Amino acid sequence: MTQSATNEVTPYGINSVNALAVSDANVSNRKVCIVDSGYDINHDDLPKSSTGSSVTGSSYTTGDPWNQDSDGHGTHVAGTICALGGNGKGVVGVNRNGKLNLHIVRVFGGGSGGWIWSSGLVSAVSQTVAFVFHSFIMSLNVVLSFPRCMFKCDMKWSTVY
Repeated sequence: MTQSATNEVTPYGINSVNALAVSDANVSNRKVCIVDSGYDINHDDLPKSSTGSSVTGSSYTTGDPWNQDSDGHGTHVAGTICALGGNGKGVVGVNRNGKLNLHIVRVFGGGSGGWIWSSGLVSAVSQTVAFVFHSFIMSLNVVLSFPRCMFKCDMKWSTVY
């Protein structure tokens, strides 16, 4: 990670994918869907309507709105994708100009990640396809339990259209 004079950090991954070499004109007005634990709409370093972005969402969890994130993971994923650059706060995201169309689909509620039935996850993925996104990001930690054993894997799936 590199830190600028304004205390804004550029994470290692941003440089390794050459994100800063791509002009803002080429990354503006893209549509990205994040399926995760929500989005902290009040986070200082993330896009909102006032930055020129369109941020919408839906929730598959009862009582947990898409624009809150009790776990923090969905907000972290969003920061990697689109943390605002040049504001002297936090980190720089891959799409840093604040002009991104985000759609958040909250599938995990409560703290510590929560859970969802596979049918709900399929519905969430179907919703992202219906919105015709340029990029769909789903980052899951999966635990499968069987009578005599337990399997755990980290699954990260993203697709770019």
